[in-house]
Amino acid sequence: MARTASASQHHREALIEELLSLEGQIFRAKCALQPPAVDVDVTMLQLKALTHLYGVEGDAGLRVSDLAGRLSVTPATASTLVDRLIERGLVDRREDPTDRRQHRCRLSPSGHETIARFFDAVNAHSRTLLETMSQSELEAVVLGIKTLIGAMERLREAPAAQEAYAL
Repeated sequence: MARTASASQHHREALIEELLSLEGQIFRAKCALQPPAVDVDVTMLQLKALTHLYGVEGDAGLRVSDLAGRLSVTPATASTLVDRLIERGLVDRREDPTDRRQHRCRLSPSGHETIARFFDAVNAHSRTLLETMSQSELEAVVLGIKTLIGAMERLREAPAAQEAYAL
């Protein structure tokens, strides 16, 4: 029985390694295609900040220090970045109701529109690829992506796993 568990664990690890390899292959293959025409007029770091703010559920937003951690920049850099996004009308910043020394940032309506344009361009690009696939291939991809989303939700709910993922 221990041998079966060991073989099962070895097979699981081999599958994880294969998926990681495939992830790199997908990235390289997608980069080789013509990039989508994206009309968002923001820097890459600003776009990353906007997507992190988009990913926050509800109206709570993110503290500037949390955004800095997600972007791997200093809090001062994140604060300057947020200031520029506020000047452009893409982000709102409010006092944190639980700690007035902190501020929380969230997308403004214009920020939501900018992210929507970005995703529309990416989706149009992806549609071209997906239209080359058969129905059974599409069904397999849908199942795989739903499975990944479930794993991400479990990861988000497990604090210890979140810390490991943040590295």
